[in-house]
Amino acid sequence: MTSLIFNLDDAVETTNGTRFKISQIWKKPDGSLAYSDFNLRWFSAGDLRLVEEELKIGDWVEVISEGYVKGKILQIKALKDSCGQVLAGNIYFGPDSLRKLTPEEIQQHSHPKIELSQEAKDKIRALVSDAITGKSHIGINERLSAIEKRLAFVEKFQRDQDDLVGRAMRDGVAEILDFRRKA
Repeated sequence: MTSLIFNLDDAVETTNGTRFKISQIWKKPDGSLAYSDFNLRWFSAGDLRLVEEELKIGDWVEVISEGYVKGKILQIKALKDSCGQVLAGNIYFGPDSLRKLTPEEIQQHSHPKIELSQEAKDKIRALVSDAITGKSHIGINERLSAIEKRLAFVEKFQRDQDDLVGRAMRDGVAEILDFRRKA
């Protein structure tokens, strides 16, 4: 079995729950590596696990816990410090119930497809048909105006989402570059 290798500044947790950032790596005489931080004892790789990034407000997450919202993609709105819970969407979750999305996954979900119900499609067809044939001149301008307003709202929403995802990806790349510079 290949032993795990950690790097300097990796956030890790020991089997007893102690968390620290690796600031020292020691190569033992037998060739294995041990890891520590100042004022801590040395730990072998088998006694450690990487700690996933802490969640922040604005992060996009997937719900991984069982329940009716499992698999939903939500954005973190607030952190509830006293219980350690996170507000994603309009529901509080424990941090272990959420998985932070990668930049690629965020990009995938940034362009949601708008699905219209059959009833909405039928109404649009009827409006277009009435407009073409001239059957209903009464209220057609108001209907078209309402449709234009709704379409403008949806387009603005999608532009805002694209801007948000772009900023999130740019910030993520900046964090990765900062991490590489430190290494």
